[in-house]
Amino acid sequence: MTSSSQHIAIYYHALRPRILRLVAMYEQHFHRLGCAVSLIASTPNRRIDIQQLTSLRGYIDELIVMGGDGSVNIAAQVFAHSDVPISVVPLGTGNDFARDNGIFDASWRLQNSYAKRHVALGRCGEHFFVNHAGAGLTVDLIRLQRPWMKRLLRGGSYVLAILRYLCGPYEKRSSIHDTETGALYDAQIVAVSRFIGGGIPIYPRANRYAGIAQWAAVPRASRWCQFKALVQVLRGHIEQTELVNLSVGSQFIIGDSEHSIELDGDCFDTGPQPVQVIPQGLTIHIPIQSSKD
Repeated sequence: MTSSSQHIAIYYHALRPRILRLVAMYEQHFHRLGCAVSLIASTPNRRIDIQQLTSLRGYIDELIVMGGDGSVNIAAQVFAHSDVPISVVPLGTGNDFARDNGIFDASWRLQNSYAKRHVALGRCGEHFFVNHAGAGLTVDLIRLQRPWMKRLLRGGSYVLAILRYLCGPYEKRSSIHDTETGALYDAQIVAVSRFIGGGIPIYPRANRYAGIAQWAAVPRASRWCQFKALVQVLRGHIEQTELVNLSVGSQFIIGDSEHSIELDGDCFDTGPQPVQVIPQGLTIHIPIQSSKD
């Protein structure tokens, strides 16, 4: 339960009117409880946001993140391996981290029914990720998913972007060359979350409390074969999809030297990069009704 001596920070996406209204509601709520409240508006510069949040370490008791997976990812760069809990208010396009942890209501943290949990996250090179690391397809989707698609279709914009990818020319794909086997992959994904891309069930058996990730690789194949695989994945049957190569573990290698790797929807370094799971790497609050042992 929130006490009057606590210092709450709210990190929010500054360009959305709905979020600004919620920020005001949350600020008033915590002030009524006697808490100190700091407001941190996001900027277009990821590095500046990380610096702003870093300045709060050691001074706050809880961080409320109002935004999507990109905002949660930025918060994780600062508060991984910290006892400061992150409460996610899902207001992004995909909201896969929130969905994976049973958070759907934007006003849930205005109630005192919540629980603290320690969940796994991933690390790719020097960066943390909260849902997945991807190379190939997921990098290309950043280019193919236009802003108007996000505004109008929300999570459905990811599926439309995949269809654009499948229908597009092969030469524009950021395909990954495996130097050890000589194989050509159109996608490599390491996921700690059940969902990526606005609810696509990439790892249905994921358990953030077990600290195990899934490696999924899609080899080059005909458009029809890849389309059939997509349908199976969307139906939650990725494990029955013959085209997709799957394995589970705690350490992987992803990408190649020619293409970027994306983490939770933002591009970073080229590969190949080591990926590892960080068990209990992030402290979060979740609604009590979705609390898991």
